[in-house]
Amino acid sequence: MGTTNKKKIRAYCDRNGIFVPVGFDRHSASRYAIIRNDVEPPKLIAKTWSNQEDVVYFIENMLRKEVDGGINEAIDILDFKDVRRLRYRDSARLKSDGSFSLEPT
Repeated sequence: MGTTNKKKIRAYCDRNGIFVPVGFDRHSASRYAIIRNDVEPPKLIAKTWSNQEDVVYFIENMLRKEVDGGINEAIDILDFKDVRRLRYRDSARLKSDGSFSLEPT
């Protein structure tokens, strides 16, 4: 059986110095995660999502209120199933923006 999303996300955060809030461990993890880069240290949003529509809803209704400046500079949207980085588009969609590594460097 493959590694769970929770283990993948936790390992990625540990390797990259990303703070993982305690709320992350309260529920199972889905494939999409958001990392806030506009705080020090960078921080994982405790909630994860199984579809892109819910990610977009969260960005538009929750993060836009908190983030100063451009949303794409402030966050990373990571798809832990397809191992790709996504970017928010103002047209309420996400677009692929390359991949990221799950392996230690």
